[in-house]
Amino acid sequence: MEAILFGFKKKKFDLTLVGDVANDTLQILNSVLEEELNSFQATIEDRFDVKHPNTAASLYFADAIQYDLITMAYQFGFIQGMSQSYDISENVPEVMFVYGKTEENTIKNYYSILGMKNNPKSYLELWEDVMECKYFETNEEAASAMLTGMAEGKSFGDISQSVKKDYSILKDSNSGAALNVDGYRKLFRQWSFNVLYDEDKQALLRQC
Repeated sequence: MEAILFGFKKKKFDLTLVGDVANDTLQILNSVLEEELNSFQATIEDRFDVKHPNTAASLYFADAIQYDLITMAYQFGFIQGMSQSYDISENVPEVMFVYGKTEENTIKNYYSILGMKNNPKSYLELWEDVMECKYFETNEEAASAMLTGMAEGKSFGDISQSVKKDYSILKDSNSGAALNVDGYRKLFRQWSFNVLYDEDKQALLRQC
């Protein structure tokens, strides 16, 4: 069913390139997430004397942020930008399919480590629901996040490909900024800011 929905049986495409773009996207976005989780963990350990090493990750995944509309909008935009950079824009559904399947496995792995129950719907099921309801188009915040993801995905893809041919590009501050994926970091920091100033979360953190 999913294969038909996402076009695998409708047209031919470069499976290797589709997989590379999906996996590169997953790698950079999850690397950013890990960095931000580690930074937030250090913050709450210092501010609330938190002892448990996985508190930040537990809060993040308990809030199901990876299934949040705005997060998914940015990720979908980033995939569109990366696909444009690699000249496979017509294969965005296939890239999204590969990305979504792998992202779901990553999320489930976190849930397993943290002792949490899996979400009732998978990442791709939620993505399909959002597409059918056109929330990426009709929700202003989601549309903005998707546009940011598109721009940053395109820049990241362009710089990544250029660096493979010329390492000196890394000395360019603009190139470094493009690889930093600031829009995705901003989404995480908005969530972490809200956690820090939520009275219920503060009380919980003091018990960890």
